[in-house]
Amino acid sequence: MFRLCVLLSVGTTFLLCCSPTNSPLSDTGLPESEGRYNLPAQERSDERKDKRRESDTGEEDSGDQKVTKAPSSSEDNSKVSDKDPTSLGWKQVQSSASSAIRFFEQKPPAARTPLFLSQAPLSEVRVEVKHGNRSSAPTSVYTRSCEHGVNGGYFSGNQGLSLVKSFSKIVAKDAQGLNRPQGKANPFRATLFLGPARASMAWASVRNGSLQVSGSAIDPYAPQPSPKKLSWSPDEFPHALGGGPMLLYEGKSALNLTQEAFDGGIAASSGQPRTAVGFTAAKNLLTLVADGRGGYAGLTLSELTKQLKDLGATHAMALDGGGSSSFVVNGKVLNQPSDGRERAVTSALCVTKSK
Repeated sequence: MFRLCVLLSVGTTFLLCCSPTNSPLSDTGLPESEGRYNLPAQERSDERKDKRRESDTGEEDSGDQKVTKAPSSSEDNSKVSDKDPTSLGWKQVQSSASSAIRFFEQKPPAARTPLFLSQAPLSEVRVEVKHGNRSSAPTSVYTRSCEHGVNGGYFSGNQGLSLVKSFSKIVAKDAQGLNRPQGKANPFRATLFLGPARASMAWASVRNGSLQVSGSAIDPYAPQPSPKKLSWSPDEFPHALGGGPMLLYEGKSALNLTQEAFDGGIAASSGQPRTAVGFTAAKNLLTLVADGRGGYAGLTLSELTKQLKDLGATHAMALDGGGSSSFVVNGKVLNQPSDGRERAVTSALCVTKSK
């Protein structure tokens, strides 16, 4: 739209008078209705997604101080939708008996290695952490009352090395005093927190009998760690499962082996059997298992991260892998564990429809 302008002479003074436009001008020099929002429908959708990603950074302005928000799936994301895995080459193989959980797979030659995926709305499922209480058993045994299960955190023999909170009780502590070339490491490691229709992630550790959480990774060699405060308490979640390393946090890659004292211990850069868990902005829980060894390529941790990010995960972490990796549906193991059979583990994640 154009303005009509007239130059008037009043004595020695010149005045420029212009007729008003119908819309105020934006910073671009165009009317607001024709400025930055004058985009095709798809570009407007992408811009809204960008704004959501900016809001997912977990920081909001609070005067002179920034407050870290909970990286939680419980926020209102009713207008956010995830990509359909079938659009990314995943084949849906079945749904759970309740149809609340969908299962997908990719197999060679469509994928470099066999991959197994579950997707479940947190509002429709109950997610719990099962633990062996000083004994070990295959994932299918822990999850026999569940529609779906994957293996949990790290262990040695019957001793768990990853934090486990089950039904509001801490039943296994995370490993501390780890021998590393830099000295004794006491890491905060990636931990999934679970409650009714809700999930969150943070770096966590049990210190002096108290479960502490941090909104960022912490130097495992610091004599006095300073956790980054979150707006939520771990007491709000009846279940928690430790593992690591963190793969995605607030939509960005968070992979850092040194900060979680995983230096060289999990073959990060070679293809291996992997298990991971995450959640999306649309409040869907994701579990992913990759087969490896025995002729299968497996995934590196970077490849595992990319798989989950492509699926829309904003937060994701690795669980124990190798021979422990198991993907169980209604008591049946769908993947091929690299030991040739299920390995006995000390914890598992159990997913079933809410009652």
